[in-house]
This record gives sequence, C-alpha cells and structure tokens, in this order.
Amino acid sequence: MMPATSIKQIIQSCTTEGTGLFYGRVNKVSPLTIELQNDSNQRVSEALLIVPEHLKDKDYIVNINGEEKIITLKNALQKNDNVIILSINNGNLYLIVGRV
Repeated sequence: MMPATSIKQIIQSCTTEGTGLFYGRVNKVSPLTIELQNDSNQRVSEALLIVPEHLKDKDYIVNINGEEKIITLKNALQKNDNVIILSINNGNLYLIVGRV
C-alpha cells in the first residue's frame, strides 16, 4: 500500500462506513452554505454544518500596557473559500475540516 500523500487521502484512510470526504466551496456566508464539489454539486445548509472554532471570528481580551483591549481575530469563512468537508452519518451532518 502506498503512503497517503494528501490531507484528503489521510482522512479517507481514517474514516468508517457512512462517512465521506468532499471538497467544497463557500457559496453563501450568511446563512452559511457550502456547495460540495462532487457529481451532484449538492448544497449543504448551515443547519447541517459543524464549523470549528479556528474557522470563525473570535474576540480576545489582551492587556496592552496595563489596559485591557479587545481584539478580533478575523478568520471566518468567506464566499468562494475552498474547504475540505467530512460527511458524517451518511450525509446527515458535515464537519468542515479546514480551508484548502
């Protein structure tokens, strides 16, 4: 067996029956909609998506010279971002793994 050479191959080697790996593209930001890049070009709505914290905007409180400030890390998905998506439970739920 040849070693896995891509993230997709590595994740596919770890998945079980009822799961699948897809490439997708952010079609709409609010509400979040992802278009899967497969034969059917299926669109997945926000209600079925799990978006990890590293793909969201996040506020942090920092201390600068004794003064607390709030900074925002802007990392939310944007329209036309390409993503890798793990389909879970035969397509009843989708986990966005990361950007491509």
